[in-house]
Amino acid sequence: MRDPQVLFSKFDWFSIDQQQRTQLVAEINELDGDRLLNTSVDDLCDYFEKKYRVEVPVLRQDEIVADQRETQMDIRDYQSTIRVKGTTVELAVPFDGDGATFNVQPSSYTSSPPRGEVRDGVLMLRVVGADLAADKVRAAFDRSRAVVSGGEDEKPAS
Repeated sequence: MRDPQVLFSKFDWFSIDQQQRTQLVAEINELDGDRLLNTSVDDLCDYFEKKYRVEVPVLRQDEIVADQRETQMDIRDYQSTIRVKGTTVELAVPFDGDGATFNVQPSSYTSSPPRGEVRDGVLMLRVVGADLAADKVRAAFDRSRAVVSGGEDEKPAS
C-alpha cells in the first residue's frame, strides 16, 4: 500500500452540494422545450436524481480481509533515524458506492480523520508499530471504521 492519505479532508460537503445544485439548475434551464413537454415528470425526476445522486459508500464489513507482516520502520530521535523491525497490519474493507466520497469532509467531522487508500472498491486501512498489541490494533481499526461508516455500532469482521 502506498502512504495512506488523510480521508474526509479534501473537499467540504457544502461546496460539493452547491456545485451539484448549480449544475442541476443549469441543466434544467438548458433543456430543449420539446423534450421538456414530451417527457413525463417522473422520467425527468428519475434522470436528474440518478445523474446527481451521491453514492455514499456502504462498507461490506462481513468481507473484511486482514493481513499482517513484518516490516522495517524508522524511529527518529533528536539527531538520527534508526531502522527497527516492526509489524504492519492492513485491513482491506470492500465497499459499494462512490470511493471519491472518502475525500469529502462531512458537515460533522473529527479533528483527526483516519488515513487510508481507496482503490477499486476497497478501502485499505493500516496500522504500523514496533510492539503492536492485538487490542490496540483492534481499537485503532474500530476508530477508523466508526468514522468511515458514520459511527455505526457494528463490529468489524474478525
